[in-house]
Amino acid sequence: MDAHEDYVWPRATSELILLPVTGLECVGERLLAGEGPDVLVYTLDFGGHLRMMKRVQNLLGHYLIHGFRVRPEPNGDLDLEAMVAVFGSKGLRIVKIGWGQGRFRELWRSGLWNMSDWIWDARWLEGNMALALGHNSVVLYDPVVGCILQDVPCTDRCTLSSACLIGDTWKELTIVAGAISNQLLVWYPAAALTDNKPVAPDRRVSGHVGVIFSMSYLESKGLLATASEDRSVRIWKVGDLRVPGGRVQNIGHCFGHSARVWQVKLLENYLISAGEDCVCLVWSHEGEILQAFRGHQGRGIRAIAAHERQAWVITGGDDSGIRLWHLVGRGYPDSGVSALCFKSCSRPGALKAVTLAGSWRVLAVTDTGALYLYDLEVKCWEQLLEDKCFQSYCLLEAAPGPEGFGLCAMANGEGHVKVVPINTPTAAVDLTLFHGKVHSLSWALRGYEELLLLASGPGGVVACLEISAAPSGKAIFVKERCRYLLPPSKQRWHTCSAFLPSGDFLVCGDRRGSVLLFPSRPDLLKDLGVGGKVGAGTGALGTGSGSGGSENALSEWGPVSTLPSLHGKQGVTSVTCYGGYVYTTGRDGAYYQLLVRGGQLQPVLRQKSCRVRAVAVWGTGTPGGPQDPRPGLTAHVVSAGGRAEMHCFTVMVSPDPSTPSRLACHVMHLSSHRLDEYWDRQRNRHRMIKVDPETRYMSLAVCELDRPGLGPLVAAACSDGAVRLFLLQDSGQRLQLLAETFHHKRCVLKVHSFTHEATNQQRRLFLCSAATDGSLAFWDLTTVLDHGCPALEPPADPGLPYRLGSPCLTLQAHSCGVNSLHTLPTREGHLVASGSEDGSLHVFVLTVEVPELEEAVGGAELVPQLQVLEEYSLPCAHAAHVTGLKILSPSLMVSASIDQRLTFWRLGHGEPTFMNSTVYHVADVADMDCWPVSPEFGHRCALGGQGLEVYNWYD
Repeated sequence: MDAHEDYVWPRATSELILLPVTGLECVGERLLAGEGPDVLVYTLDFGGHLRMMKRVQNLLGHYLIHGFRVRPEPNGDLDLEAMVAVFGSKGLRIVKIGWGQGRFRELWRSGLWNMSDWIWDARWLEGNMALALGHNSVVLYDPVVGCILQDVPCTDRCTLSSACLIGDTWKELTIVAGAISNQLLVWYPAAALTDNKPVAPDRRVSGHVGVIFSMSYLESKGLLATASEDRSVRIWKVGDLRVPGGRVQNIGHCFGHSARVWQVKLLENYLISAGEDCVCLVWSHEGEILQAFRGHQGRGIRAIAAHERQAWVITGGDDSGIRLWHLVGRGYPDSGVSALCFKSCSRPGALKAVTLAGSWRVLAVTDTGALYLYDLEVKCWEQLLEDKCFQSYCLLEAAPGPEGFGLCAMANGEGHVKVVPINTPTAAVDLTLFHGKVHSLSWALRGYEELLLLASGPGGVVACLEISAAPSGKAIFVKERCRYLLPPSKQRWHTCSAFLPSGDFLVCGDRRGSVLLFPSRPDLLKDLGVGGKVGAGTGALGTGSGSGGSENALSEWGPVSTLPSLHGKQGVTSVTCYGGYVYTTGRDGAYYQLLVRGGQLQPVLRQKSCRVRAVAVWGTGTPGGPQDPRPGLTAHVVSAGGRAEMHCFTVMVSPDPSTPSRLACHVMHLSSHRLDEYWDRQRNRHRMIKVDPETRYMSLAVCELDRPGLGPLVAAACSDGAVRLFLLQDSGQRLQLLAETFHHKRCVLKVHSFTHEATNQQRRLFLCSAATDGSLAFWDLTTVLDHGCPALEPPADPGLPYRLGSPCLTLQAHSCGVNSLHTLPTREGHLVASGSEDGSLHVFVLTVEVPELEEAVGGAELVPQLQVLEEYSLPCAHAAHVTGLKILSPSLMVSASIDQRLTFWRLGHGEPTFMNSTVYHVADVADMDCWPVSPEFGHRCALGGQGLEVYNWYD
């Protein structure tokens, strides 16, 4: 039963939860979702719309929901009410719910029953519940009275990673247990002659080479599916598992996931699997992939459900999202995956190039020079043409356009290009553009008005061909409009192209990683008075249908704007235009947002896929400033993480009644910084040691200065052992590395800034840094920033940052890494608290003595003296890493750990003493923040990790 705790102060209550979705179940036309201990009830319609009916908070106490089991009704009617068992971890609760007339009602609930072991599966047996527990035992439980009727263990008392209960009565109950030995154990609890006597396994099934995380049984076909840590899904022919001694046969070993597979579910015609790679795969029972659903972000998909009548697959992920997908061949069409068998006696040769022509046609070229078309609706191959010139080397690109619009281009190593209308291949046009290899082809389409084909040849020359169709639609005309010349590079060809919306310019990316802007028409340069002719060349057009045979002397035009090596040296992969901006992606893993202004390309935003580890906020306010009462919020945000990157953004949140959340959020990128930017600019960089590209920023702290003309400082804790200071100027438009120090000589985990108000009204700024060896270092930033101060040592080489001097104070607070750090000014000085990886807390009082001006002799600098007055250590404050810490007042401190406990401590009377502890639901908490709301509403605390949870308590 629920335990009723006595009231203790302060007592925190959860106000907001945003956690991974770990349980899903369809009940009629409703969907139950488990998010932490909460149950979310949705209505599901055929159009795929989810509407939340109710959020039942804290149904499972401090346990996370892992599954739902609906009691079968004799008439099968679940449209009005249902009895549901909700279980997770060691908790179980039965709820009777009704949803007639579109309203949710909770009719009855049992107590929260706490089991002695982890619950892996639950099943209704004639009003009672059968539970498969974590150490290979089965319990028959009366959920109304709350008592155990039977408890039967297996002789093999191993730890389980999954289990599946089969049967409708205790007599026929079968358990398939997934042991940590990677085996499946099949046994029958009713075989126990007396209570509590162990039962031996009837069968042991081996096959997986990793832990089995999930299993599903389909009684109608006698199939069992298992999902494992080895990234595979296995399908077993097991027959009726309720009959002992049956044969088990592995009929499918399915690989399709790139990471661990968390969930598997068998349907009548499909098998659904989902895993850590955030992909949900739909398989046939023969092991063929039919569909692949991608969309979730985060660490994976934790829960799956299916509504077979409406052909829906429902997934819940670590990103707290629920997504609906349609099964292939039923309902709405989706992203079906089909195997196209090409090998045949009537189709000699092997495939050399393949491309999509729209969404339902595939083009392919073989090593015999034959061009084939595959129609996904007709499901057959058709040969369009054969040309021996394209046997050894061939490029193939299909033109963009509406469905049914069919053009493709082929190119070879001798400068030949063939433009082929897919619907009338006999009207193909042959061209000879170069006396050498064609390196690349790309199409550029502007609405229905203009279509260009760009072909790169030797020497960086790009031929621009204009394609038009005859009025009859049965012939095409190809005319060479102009030629462009790429900047010199070793690999000198373009990779992609796109029209600007106005149609005046073409944006191209090249193999060197540069983004180039070319005029789409040569006469445009004369109108704008920019750019110019680079050189003269001869473009010889071969004879073919719709083209002349004469040779035209064409000028080679250079780009009017160039962003050299924007994507490094690996090349640009795509370029597109949307909303007035140009977006480019590259093989360096980054994408850019560009703006064309005055005929010049200007970078606006750069993003690269890397994990954000630290965020700092400064300059919060309202959209209209202090004098404007308009509601909203503005702030500057600095984010940093892997790949030694840091970005500065401005964020504005304002009311917007047109959005579901009634809020609109606008984010603008201001500036960015990479540690290896200086290395990239050096001429002799091959002789220098490059900054480690895997350097990570572990923590950030904003140090706001009170000096006019100087923006805030951003202090960064770095994995390479450095503490770095960055200067933000021009309201965040410029981010400059100012100084660094390698004092710690090991990974720096945390930085924190604080100010000291001296008796002479002088305000001094300090920085505290903590490393993996448990040491703390304190730096006087005010002295560092004084003009001409010797604390900043000049750099070893021009262009490198200054070197920060020695710290004012170092302290060995812990024996291992410090993950949390906070300070609070008091009458005696500053109260400093730190939390470590070993679960310990360290609290001490720090005094700061600043010499008066009269005490400085001979113009010596005023260096403050830092001393420790009182010092206390709590070795076993938490059972795991302390990742969040906040001193709320001189008498109260709160800490959070990955042991999922929020703990309050009393300060000011010697050693900190324990007051109260609350269990929260966020796993792997990375940080915590607390702030006062008002005297009426007390404090709020936000915990962030694998999810987000906000607590409130009253003072």
